[in-house]
Amino acid sequence: IDAQGQYSLNGEPIPPRALAVRGALRAAAAGREQVPLTIAADGEAPHRTVVLAIDAANSLGFDQLTIATQQPATGEYLGGRGVDPDV
Repeated sequence: IDAQGQYSLNGEPIPPRALAVRGALRAAAAGREQVPLTIAADGEAPHRTVVLAIDAANSLGFDQLTIATQQPATGEYLGGRGVDPDV
C-alpha cells in the first residue's frame, strides 16, 4: 500500500475497493490461506487502507498475518508485527 493508499499485489495494481482487494488476495492465494501473508504499507498510507487489507485477509481465512511499515519515500523497512486474529 503506497502513501496515497493505492494497492498492489505482486507488483500488479489493485483498485482501492474491498471486493477488488479480496478478489486479488483470493486469486493469489489459490486456496493456500495457511501461508503467511505480509501487508506492507508506506508509513504515510491512510490508516483505513491498511484496515481494509487486514479485513480482506481475515475474511478469506488468512491466520498468519504480518504488517510491515516502510519509511515514507525511502522504502526503508521499519519492521513488522504479527497479528493474532483471535485478539
